[in-house]
Amino acid sequence: MRVAVLAGGMPTAALAWTIAGNATVQGAMGVGTEAPARQMHVRGDNAVFRMDRDRDGPAFMLVETALGNFNSIYKTFVVSTIASGVNNGSFVINDLGTATSGAGTRRLTIANNGLIGNTETPAAALHIRNPSTGNSLRLDSNTGTPNFYVQNDGDLYAIGADLELRLATATAGGYSLGQTSTLLANTSDGSAEESFLALNSDTATICNPGHQGYLKLMDQDGYSTNYIFHRSSLWISSPYTNWDFYITVANQGDNADLVLSTTGEEIKFIADVDNNTVQIEAFDWYSNGNLAANKLMELISTQGDLRIRGALSQNYAFDLAEAYWKSDAAIEAGDVVCIDPEAPNAVVLARAANDRAVVGVVSTDPGLIMGGGAFSAGHLEDLWGADVAARFAAERKDIEKKLASSHPYLKGRMAQVVRMKSSLAKSAQAADAARAKEAYESEVQQLAASMESEALKIFCQNHLARVALAGRVPVKVDASCGAIQIGDALVASATPGRAMRSGNPASCTVVGKALEPFASGQGTIMMMVLNR
Repeated sequence: MRVAVLAGGMPTAALAWTIAGNATVQGAMGVGTEAPARQMHVRGDNAVFRMDRDRDGPAFMLVETALGNFNSIYKTFVVSTIASGVNNGSFVINDLGTATSGAGTRRLTIANNGLIGNTETPAAALHIRNPSTGNSLRLDSNTGTPNFYVQNDGDLYAIGADLELRLATATAGGYSLGQTSTLLANTSDGSAEESFLALNSDTATICNPGHQGYLKLMDQDGYSTNYIFHRSSLWISSPYTNWDFYITVANQGDNADLVLSTTGEEIKFIADVDNNTVQIEAFDWYSNGNLAANKLMELISTQGDLRIRGALSQNYAFDLAEAYWKSDAAIEAGDVVCIDPEAPNAVVLARAANDRAVVGVVSTDPGLIMGGGAFSAGHLEDLWGADVAARFAAERKDIEKKLASSHPYLKGRMAQVVRMKSSLAKSAQAADAARAKEAYESEVQQLAASMESEALKIFCQNHLARVALAGRVPVKVDASCGAIQIGDALVASATPGRAMRSGNPASCTVVGKALEPFASGQGTIMMMVLNR
């Protein structure tokens, strides 16, 4: 060992010391200094510590022991090099635990090719293997607040406002989308010819280059559905059916020709919303091609006419009915009714035998009802007049109050309106607030329309009698004027609302033909509607 001897603070000579066996230095040792600040202190313009070893690897062993007890080892780390040839080695830190020999556990490797990791052979520029549970990676801000996690299961958590994953960036903040965003993109050379996904507040934007957007959703088995967007049109298709299955939503000029939407229990189909009379057919159904010869059904938009090619079958009920206003509140299913002499569109219970004003029997469960409802209060007035519309206006508030507490769908819609209203104050950005207000106002309008529609249904059920025009219906009968046999003609009796047999009925008094016998008393039988 060579030690520089100081004279007047300057080195004067270098002496070579040879120490055979162990040497003990009491106090501090200074190399290049007469006042060592540590137990070993090296100072100089080339102050380095060099260790050469011709086997294994040169290493520093750093051992922490108990206070005043050097035999009680707390922790040992070894810092060394491991080489297998010329310029072929790694810098390593091993954890020996409480031992002072052995290989230990690798805590850090800087490989010869520059790869860094906590494994013996890093497989990436930075290779971290989680030795236990918890987060695999954590990045903190300058104040110590965690900003980013990589959990042990591979999940990524960004605590800040933005998460941007891209190879290069052309425009900060998600291509100037106007809001704080999460952007998943490959900008490549920074050009606009790329696809990206941006999540902005309550909006997800998927964009790809060109005038036609393309989105493919695929399951793990490789089956996919393609979505193609071109300006205001959407095609949904499966490539496994040679593109012969698709749904198209189009916008012709400034006029939306088709809107198909669903909200809760409702499915809405809107065609030609600008009332453009050029489009006559709102809905067409074809079989095996769209030639006129293959058309099965069409809905005419101007009048609401529905035309079908074949038969219309109703699989449960067996009669056709027409709606009349009930002047007599006691009218119910199976009753025989007559025209109200004071209101030609209304009926009352039949109370006279062989009454010529009889119109029929109130249907119990009609298969088809003509004039049995209204879509709006205005439509109700068109069908039944101003008096009926005023009656609905008077009863509407009470009906809607009951619906609000008993109708599951409407209760859900009302709760949604309350939530949307409360969220308006939480919309911090102007664009968010505008969209939230627009969505809230639209929901309020839809709720009002749904509430009116349901109230009209109940109003019509309470006040309209569905009088059977054809088919089979149950009818209330009175056999006090004679037992009823199958095939007997039935007419109005003197018992309110009940029919009786007639051996020789007068013209315009018959309401039907008995399909069941009835011997005595009062009851209900099946009748075939027969008005003559």
